[in-house]
Amino acid sequence: MARTYLSFVALVDIIGEADATALCREYGGFAIYVSKRPERSHLAGTISGCAVENLCSSFGGEEVMLARGPFRPVPIKEAIVAMLEAGASIAETAKEVGCTVRYVAMVRANLTPCRKPAAPRRRTECKA
Repeated sequence: MARTYLSFVALVDIIGEADATALCREYGGFAIYVSKRPERSHLAGTISGCAVENLCSSFGGEEVMLARGPFRPVPIKEAIVAMLEAGASIAETAKEVGCTVRYVAMVRANLTPCRKPAAPRRRTECKA
């Protein structure tokens, strides 16, 4: 199942600023499943009923990656690299550092060194 990234600004357009802030405070940085039917949504305790209906009508049946909130986090790449090199998982690192799982995965992807192309093989002539 593909995840759809939902920025804070896009979320505000769909459910309003107060509900977007509450949703990002609770689930920001992680992926959530948005049910197709609002009455079955686990988000009802976090955001208003109208917001749940709007979110379900826009993204019902999808997994949505939520932004952390309306603010831009301070540069935390060094902390992410240190935790990943120490063996922490992507989810643990995101929770500890306070960023999205998506960002930690992008940093980890950039950590893997690019493989250098192999040197061309020399042909040796066989003397028969």
